[in-house]
Amino acid sequence: DNVGTDENEPEVFYDAVHHAREPLSMTTTLQFMSELLDGYGNDPESTLIVDERELWFVPCVNPDGYEYNRQIQPNGGGMWRKNRRNNGNGTTGVDLNRNYATGWSAPNGGNSTNPSSDTYRGPSPFSEPESQAVEAFMAQHNFVQSCTCHTYTEVLLHPWAYQNGAPANGAEYTRIGARLTEANGMPYGTVSGQLYIAAGGSVDHHHVVHNTIAWTPELGRSIEGGFWPAPPEQVAIAERHQRMFREMALTSGPLPALVSVTVTEAPGGDGDGRIEPGESGLVTANLSNDGLAALNGGTLTLTALDL
Repeated sequence: DNVGTDENEPEVFYDAVHHAREPLSMTTTLQFMSELLDGYGNDPESTLIVDERELWFVPCVNPDGYEYNRQIQPNGGGMWRKNRRNNGNGTTGVDLNRNYATGWSAPNGGNSTNPSSDTYRGPSPFSEPESQAVEAFMAQHNFVQSCTCHTYTEVLLHPWAYQNGAPANGAEYTRIGARLTEANGMPYGTVSGQLYIAAGGSVDHHHVVHNTIAWTPELGRSIEGGFWPAPPEQVAIAERHQRMFREMALTSGPLPALVSVTVTEAPGGDGDGRIEPGESGLVTANLSNDGLAALNGGTLTLTALDL
């Protein structure tokens, strides 16, 4: 809604295909966009997300690598990972998810200085136009959460990637991560703990430099086609994770949840615990805020089910 206006709403950033051989990440992101558009005005939750959040999407961070896979394997299956930078020494490509500044030269590995490697980090941080573009776009916004989608493993990852352990707000990642994965049942945790050390990635950089709650979902399984599931399988996997993508949007703002409601007889009644004709009752609603922004007021509407 109001796409030409930068409204004062929580902003969320979704990107996909840092790695050219991961089309499922794009499918899942496009599916989320499609479901929001189809649901707007019909589904109350989709309408709320569109009206009360600002969502930004980059479905393909690595277009030249993706196009190269299309050229060599038009029906899918191309395993090229990096972009198509000419390294000048007979090798091609930089791993875009090792090209961010945070942790780029971390002493405990997690990327490669060898231009032939699939995890080649590039000659310098942000040497690539793709990572430069993402960084410039992030700097123009105040994203509450970011989602850099990858494949495959079926795990939801957060910092740290370039070193062991979790950041100072690790408890917040745990709280939000539990909600994001409630529907799909995926494990969640740090990149370094759940997978391996990965230095120079977007998840650490978005967290440190842009102060976002930064996630990297790794979607799909080897038995479902690994990097290149068949198109119907991609859609099925994408649908399995739509709840997680929605929760990222929802939890980026205030998110009230009704924990309990009690109804008691107000003072001045006959003291029997029932609210009889002519007496007053006291309704107490206990709310939690499951989001990342403060809940400043609101209206609770009571509807009688039996009159």
